[in-house]
Amino acid sequence: MIDALFLDNSYLKQCEAKVVAIGQQGTEIILDRTIFYPVGGGQPHDEGAIKKGEETFKVKMVRKSPEGVVHEVDRGGLKVNDIVQCAIDWSRRYSHMRHHTAMHILSGEFEKEAGTHITGNQIGAEKSRIDIDLEEF
Repeated sequence: MIDALFLDNSYLKQCEAKVVAIGQQGTEIILDRTIFYPVGGGQPHDEGAIKKGEETFKVKMVRKSPEGVVHEVDRGGLKVNDIVQCAIDWSRRYSHMRHHTAMHILSGEFEKEAGTHITGNQIGAEKSRIDIDLEEF
């Protein structure tokens, strides 16, 4: 079982972890614990870096899989049982957190004032979108 540290503390910026699995191309890494939020539910994934000693592996994509949270890195080189240091791009994460909160507030106001329902949303670092089911605007 993977320890999803981001669920308990979304303000964690770094952690130590162990590589427990590597995909066939060597660029898909599963760790025993992670601070990286995976893409899903209208929220984008975290980016950042996984470091082993002096080597840095840029995290390009994070997604869920049946095996755990998959961290897609920019190149191969990590091995199972490697101990690594993980660091998220904090400014990106914090921007997503602020957009997420703002979208909940706006959604609540639309429901309260217009009696409408939110049918979907997409959060981004620069802009976000809310889909509203309204007969008249």
